[in-house]
Amino acid sequence: MAIISPNTFDPLKRYISVRLQQGVPIVDADWNELEDVRRFELRAFLKWFVGDGIPEGMNAFVVQGSETPDNFVVRARVYEPGDDGTPPLLDRGLHHVGRCLVDGLDVIIAEDLTYRGQPLHVSQPGSAALAAAWGVPQIPELPAVDGDLLVYLDVWERLVRPSEDPRLVFPGLGTESCARLKREWVVRVRQSGHVPQTGFGIPPVSDPDYLQGHSYFALASIRRRASGGPVTFQDITDRRGSRLMLPPATLIEDTLGENASTYRLYNTYSRPRLSLRRAINLLMRGELPGEDERVVSDTPGSDNIKRAFFVDAQERLQAYWEAPQEGLDQIVGASLDTRETLFTPSFGSLRKYTSGSARNREPDAAPLPDGGALLTYQREVSGIFCKRLLPGLDPGAPEQQVSDSGSAPAVRVHGNLAAFFFFTTTGSQWQFRRYRHTDGVFIDSSPKSFASIPNTTTQRHFHATVDNSGRIWAGFRTGVDIGVARLSLADGVVTQLGTFNSGGIDFDPFLVPDNEGQALLFWGNDSGGLRVASFRADGSSQVDTVPTTQQGDANPTAVMDVMGDLWLFFNRNANNEIWFIRRGADGTWWPARMLTGARNSNILPHAVLAPDGSIWLFYLASRTGPSNIVFRRLYTSI
Repeated sequence: MAIISPNTFDPLKRYISVRLQQGVPIVDADWNELEDVRRFELRAFLKWFVGDGIPEGMNAFVVQGSETPDNFVVRARVYEPGDDGTPPLLDRGLHHVGRCLVDGLDVIIAEDLTYRGQPLHVSQPGSAALAAAWGVPQIPELPAVDGDLLVYLDVWERLVRPSEDPRLVFPGLGTESCARLKREWVVRVRQSGHVPQTGFGIPPVSDPDYLQGHSYFALASIRRRASGGPVTFQDITDRRGSRLMLPPATLIEDTLGENASTYRLYNTYSRPRLSLRRAINLLMRGELPGEDERVVSDTPGSDNIKRAFFVDAQERLQAYWEAPQEGLDQIVGASLDTRETLFTPSFGSLRKYTSGSARNREPDAAPLPDGGALLTYQREVSGIFCKRLLPGLDPGAPEQQVSDSGSAPAVRVHGNLAAFFFFTTTGSQWQFRRYRHTDGVFIDSSPKSFASIPNTTTQRHFHATVDNSGRIWAGFRTGVDIGVARLSLADGVVTQLGTFNSGGIDFDPFLVPDNEGQALLFWGNDSGGLRVASFRADGSSQVDTVPTTQQGDANPTAVMDVMGDLWLFFNRNANNEIWFIRRGADGTWWPARMLTGARNSNILPHAVLAPDGSIWLFYLASRTGPSNIVFRRLYTSI
């Protein structure tokens, strides 16, 4: 009879060792707690860092049919017999048994067994007494029912007595040695889709088959019939987890090209932002890998956007748009930290930047070097205004007036200087006004002319970009053509770069700087596909039609990644779909492909390139009524 002190081990105390002191008696409780600490840490590692299942290279605990009625076989699947059939004990236990990890417990099977041949089965002599001694239920016959049965492992540990193992008594002395704990397991069945649980559902429902201190693992499902009979291979569905293995660190380098130490850091750009499986599946369907569509804001009423989206110096994505607020359109915004959104990007709370009894609309914004933003917008009747927002999208400096008239404002920043652009009906022209954002001073005392256009021109076809040298390139509609001009921020000199007439009506200009200090200009045309003009270093340009685009394609937007590839997005089919095209660094255009599909309306796309190389695409979508701003994060490289 084993006399053992009560167990003193408590894992929540976080003891990791038992240290022997001088002059202190050695008691069994200390010895046992030392062993329990070691066993618990190993079990926690196996459970949480390895998992449940059969190791790689084994096929243990596989359930197979039997020719005898109401029976099946559980195979050990031992493939390494000893050279002479009797390997050493340690070698046999390591190599010549089947294994399965169950809740962090290593369960071994050395020989095949049958369900009815287990000592606890009701058909075996002494099974009732054995079940009573072990404090577990007997194993019943397979029920004769029409339906599925779950075959599972039931694993537990128990104290072994000298009556079972005489070697636990010292020969000659007749006294017991240290007691032993043994890991037992049996194969059971039940009419359920899952193994016994402590409690499931809401509220929790007790499981009559669950035993405290036992662990369970599903092996197979068996299709049974009320007529009983043998279990055949057609009746069995394997349910085992398998191929457990801790892979070598070189696997990360082989698949991702990144060293394992860097990869283990959670918030690093070396980790893929979506699974390789999802990326491959999307590519096989002809789609651009990315995340599901998400809403920037679902405020009541219809939102309206221009192109006021960008990543700031602190790698936050800032967004500004026009939204109904208390019955009147006002300028609102929100932000998202791209560094903290590996898998579930979500914008923060909405902030309102304008108020009052007048409508504020058509916002545009540009990032500032300190992580803040320069915001501009049109106020009905009053003209064009701006605000310098502090980092974090706080309102910051008070509102300033850029012009007492005008519409369709835009703003671009380089260094400590900015330029506001807007259209004015006075003289039917685009005007600009330079501004020093570091002290809030306008360099130009009044607006200056940027480009004159016919008064029949639709005024809001305008887009501008800044190249690496601080020159602002702007494309605008002039009559039925597209005009291009360039502003030097430092001295305010405007250079007219010409007008493009591609036949029919031209519209929706969009400029993107290339990697050589020049710019690419895209626009739509009502008699053909999208057009592109490439500006050369000598100031000349060449106009081409973007391959695989078609009449009616509109609203182009583009980004150029660090590899020199250009990604062009645009609307197709009466603004219901968003498509994209890639142009390689060698100038080769790939075929156009659909991105969103015709789900009601998807219009006005705008692409933003993030520091990690991902593309954030914003667009206006109406799904069930009002239009809301949605976004998707897309990946062009893993």
